[in-house]
Amino acid sequence: SSQQHRARASAGSTAAGVTILAQFERPLLLYSKDKDKEAMRSAERLCALREALWADKGMAGSEEERAGMASLPSYLSSDPATRPPPHRGVLLLLLGVIADFPPRAWGSMLDLLRALFLIPAANIALCSGGQHNQLLLGILRRCILDRGAPRPLLLRALMAVTNVFAHPHGARSLVHGPQASTWTEAALDLTTHHDQGVRVSAAGLLYTLSLHSQAVDSLETVQLVSGIAHCLHAQPSPDPETGLRLLLALGKAVHLRADAARL
Repeated sequence: SSQQHRARASAGSTAAGVTILAQFERPLLLYSKDKDKEAMRSAERLCALREALWADKGMAGSEEERAGMASLPSYLSSDPATRPPPHRGVLLLLLGVIADFPPRAWGSMLDLLRALFLIPAANIALCSGGQHNQLLLGILRRCILDRGAPRPLLLRALMAVTNVFAHPHGARSLVHGPQASTWTEAALDLTTHHDQGVRVSAAGLLYTLSLHSQAVDSLETVQLVSGIAHCLHAQPSPDPETGLRLLLALGKAVHLRADAARL
């Protein structure tokens, strides 16, 4: 009968959809082919900023931070797979830029951070539970929660947050952190930003968060799924690239969580 035919067709479509979704298992990491060269340029700009500030204030800078700055060229040019954790002075360099410069000057800091999160040992070191590390993640959260922040700052912050998911330790630090729901909240809000690049990057972060929906409690899954569904039905409709990533995020969350499928 026609009803049976429709049922078989629906079952076939569902199976095909599940097969497609099963192929999406990796986060949408954001970097260029020349990421190491870009990281090197960002490190050079950061070091120049610090040197200029110290010169203006008649300061020498701390020995530890200077050692971290000196370590960056050889560190960033070595094999990423065998790199040890970065020198502690590198973390002090990043935090020093945050403390001494306004957000509009944080671009190079975020670019370097985005590259460091892709390195296994650096990802673990930067996403550990230490006070300084939590401050760094807090700054990223502050950046993407500020919808009115300059476009370059928002894009770089979204890229850095997404790259935290490059390795399991970083992913766990976000999805199990004390303010885990704020990442979803911020990304959902930015999917309606006036800039397409910000919208697409935010939707990519939602997709990456959906890959870990099995690891969070049901309330956070409800927030993710209902929020994405709302974005997809919002007017005006999302642009095609943002809409595709939102659909992938929704489908992946439903595929991984039975309770999400029942919403």
